[in-house]
Amino acid sequence: MSLFGAGNRGRGNSRPLNDNARMLAEATARVIAKAEEIGLPDAPDKLVTTHAIRFLARAHVELRDQIRSLHDLVDQADPTDPIRAALTKIGLVRRPPDWAGEPRLIRTPVQIEGLDADQLVDLYRGVMRARAIDFTKHETFVVRVWDGMDGCWTDCTGEVSRDKALRVWAENTDGGARHISYDEIDYYAIFPGDTRMLWDGSEGQEMHR
Repeated sequence: MSLFGAGNRGRGNSRPLNDNARMLAEATARVIAKAEEIGLPDAPDKLVTTHAIRFLARAHVELRDQIRSLHDLVDQADPTDPIRAALTKIGLVRRPPDWAGEPRLIRTPVQIEGLDADQLVDLYRGVMRARAIDFTKHETFVVRVWDGMDGCWTDCTGEVSRDKALRVWAENTDGGARHISYDEIDYYAIFPGDTRMLWDGSEGQEMHR
């Protein structure tokens, strides 16, 4: 069945989840996360029902939309506003410890487009930290996304220039605000152009299957 065809027929499921559905989604997330933590080899659909995974996906999208709305409000607030200060303390505006003390906020496509090459390099290094690479040692780069459900890397680009790779990464992570770590299930990273991945999604090369 086509993903898009199913979506057109299932618009009734886009209504907000009720409390019981949210509790099921949270329990599903905890089971999958615990399995990852202790190293169980089973794929998520072997641990919980497909119905539960659907609730988890809907809850994730619902939560992300709520967070996006809060971020938009924070972006418009004065930095001295006590509400913004409170949100910063609880982590809505996150401050990477090794990146010039700047808040890491969701950036719009226009804001990302306005970043120059040096700013993109600083952004990537500050956000990715231990996963960051030395861009001066390579001529080409590849942007890849880690598919946390299937356990494999997928290429987002071919071999491209540093600036192109950084811009693609920034666009897919809302300026380094999300999809930047393994904990988020899917995340984006930049690799030297000649890097070959062990878990590349080819037959037999998926971590979780």
